[in-house]
Amino acid sequence: MAESVEIDYKKARNDDVTAIVESEHAKRVVVAGPGTGKSYLLQRAIEEKQKKGKTKFLAITFIGKLGDALADDMAGLADTTTMHGFAREFVLENCPKGWVYYPKIKDVIKLDLSTKGITEFEIGDENYNERTKHYKAVGNDDVVHYAVQICKKDESKIPKRDLILIDEFQDFNELEDEFINLLATKNDVLIVGDDDQALYKFKKSDPKFIRDKHHVDNTSYESHTLRWCSRCPEVVVNTFHNVVNHYKTELTGRIDKDYLCYTPDKEKDSKLNPKVCIIQTPPGQIALKIKQELDGMLKTQKIKSVLIIGEGRTCKATLAMVARLLGEYGFRNVSYTSDQDKPFQFKEHVHEGYKALVLQKNTALAWRLLTGELSLEDQKKLISDNYADTEKFIAAIPKDFKTKHEASTPPHLTQRLFGILVA
Repeated sequence: MAESVEIDYKKARNDDVTAIVESEHAKRVVVAGPGTGKSYLLQRAIEEKQKKGKTKFLAITFIGKLGDALADDMAGLADTTTMHGFAREFVLENCPKGWVYYPKIKDVIKLDLSTKGITEFEIGDENYNERTKHYKAVGNDDVVHYAVQICKKDESKIPKRDLILIDEFQDFNELEDEFINLLATKNDVLIVGDDDQALYKFKKSDPKFIRDKHHVDNTSYESHTLRWCSRCPEVVVNTFHNVVNHYKTELTGRIDKDYLCYTPDKEKDSKLNPKVCIIQTPPGQIALKIKQELDGMLKTQKIKSVLIIGEGRTCKATLAMVARLLGEYGFRNVSYTSDQDKPFQFKEHVHEGYKALVLQKNTALAWRLLTGELSLEDQKKLISDNYADTEKFIAAIPKDFKTKHEASTPPHLTQRLFGILVA
C-alpha cells in the first residue's frame, strides 16, 4: 500500500510565485483562477524589479472598477489605469494641440456619415478618419485603434516602463491584444488572466488571446499557473471541477490547469460547509424551500449569508416576493436591490458640449454635440449642408438656439459645473 505524501502547501504556493517573479524572461503569462493570489503576485513582481533599481511600473486592467481595485492592491507601487485610460492619455499626448476625448465620438461620426448615405464603415477607414480629423476627437470605440496606429507608424513612440503588468487579460479584444503585443516589443510584460473567467464576449473580447500566449507552441512567452485557491472551501473548488469535467468536450481550446483548494486557509470553512445544494422548486415556494434547507443544514454547516440572483426583467416580481417572504419567515437583514427609474436623465452630449464651448478648445465638436437637442431632421440637414465647413455649420444654427446655449455657459457656471477656472 502506497504511503500518502503530505503536501507542504505554503512551500508549494511560494515556489509557484517565486518561479514567476524571479524569471528573467521578458514576456511572462500567468493563468490564475479566482482567489489564487494575483494581487500578491503583481506586488512581488514589482518588488523583485525594485531590488534591481527599477522604478517605473505600469499596471493595466480592463474596466474602471477593476482599475480602482488594482490601484488599492498596488498601494502606490505602480501607475494603474484601464486599457482605454492608458490609450487615451497616450493618443492625446501624440495628437496636435486642441484634440480632445469624447467617449461617444463614434456615434457622432456614424450620424454624420449617414447624412451622406454611408451606412457601412469601419473605424480607421477613409471616411471615418476624415470625420475624426474634422472633430479632432477620439473616443471609447476608436482610441485603442489610434494608439496602435501611432505605435506602428513610429516605434520610437511606444511607451516604455521597467515592467508592464496586465490584469484580466481574458477580457481583452483583438485590437487591445495587438496594442499589448506592441508594448511587449519594448517592455518586459507580465500578463495575468484566466480563460475560465471571460465575461465580455459581447464587447468582442476573446479568451483565445490568453490561450494563444499560454500555449506550449508559443515560445515568445513563458507560461505559468497559480494553482492554490485561498478564497473558496473545498466543496466549491470540487464543484467547479465537476462542472468543467461535465462540459469538457464542449470547452474547445480551454487551458487545462490545476486549481486546488489551499487547505491551510480554508480547512475550517471546508469542514463547516461540506456540500452545495442544488434545489428545483416553483417560484412561489423558493423562500419556504430555502428556510427548510437551512433548518437542516445549520445542524452541520455554518451559513454566513444567502444570495439570490435573478435576471431583473423577468424575475423582478419573484425576487421581491422571495425577499418579503424571507422576512416573514424570520430572516434578518434581508436586502432587496433592483434598478429604479432615474428621475433625472444626464445628457452627456450637452455636458460635454458646454465644457468644450466654454474652454474654447473645440468649437466644432461643441456645437455638433449641442445640436443634438434639435430634432433629428433639423440636425441631419445642418450636418449635410455644412459637412466640411465648421464655420458655415455654426453660422447655420438657428440664432435663438445658439443664444440660449451661449447664455447657459457663463464663467461662473463653468466653474461650478466643471470644477475649472476660466481666465
